[in-house]
Amino acid sequence: MKDIIKEAEEFVRNTFLNTYSPGHDWLHTNRVRKLALTIAEDYDVNKLALELATLFHDIGRIENEKNHAKISAEIAKEFLKNFDIDADTVEIAIKSIEEHNRIDEPTYLEGKILQDADKLDGMGAIGLMRVVESAVLKHMSEYDEENPFGIGFNGDITSWIEKNLKLFPNNTMRIDKYIVEEIIGKELQWINMLWTEKAKRIALRRFEFMKRFIIELFQDLKEGGVI
Repeated sequence: MKDIIKEAEEFVRNTFLNTYSPGHDWLHTNRVRKLALTIAEDYDVNKLALELATLFHDIGRIENEKNHAKISAEIAKEFLKNFDIDADTVEIAIKSIEEHNRIDEPTYLEGKILQDADKLDGMGAIGLMRVVESAVLKHMSEYDEENPFGIGFNGDITSWIEKNLKLFPNNTMRIDKYIVEEIIGKELQWINMLWTEKAKRIALRRFEFMKRFIIELFQDLKEGGVI
């Protein structure tokens, strides 16, 4: 098992080191792996399948971001042909990778834990760093000059956050256009999209940090006469 993980880690790390993938790089992958293994301590799971799934879950982004889950699964499946691993482990790992960016419930508990760890890494201080990092690549602005917190904002930032939390998973904010809306309409909503109780407990502090950030941003813009 250690040899498989060691070779998988080396393969994935080297692949990312040869590409530019801000927010979805080796550092993200390794954090997701460690978060997933931490969550898994409270559950009966196939840890080999889970760790392999975390290592390969985003590797397909180097080829195509939109279809990266399917591509990542294909890369993992091809890589695992070189090892003597039982079919159940391969099935769990591949299926968890394929389903990791979907909204519907994953087939396996390992897939739920992967989804939870992936979302947790998009929350809190690390989550904010990743949003900004990705925003540079996407040429996103900080906020809409006319509607800094989104169309329909009525001036009460706390109630606005709560309102948008209820919109998941079909929110209407302009994700990928403005950083503020990315946080309110996506990262903050993940508190409602976690499967395991342990992940939900971990998420609370990260959620509150991001919420405080948005409130502080509101105060900054208000103080500066922007709103």
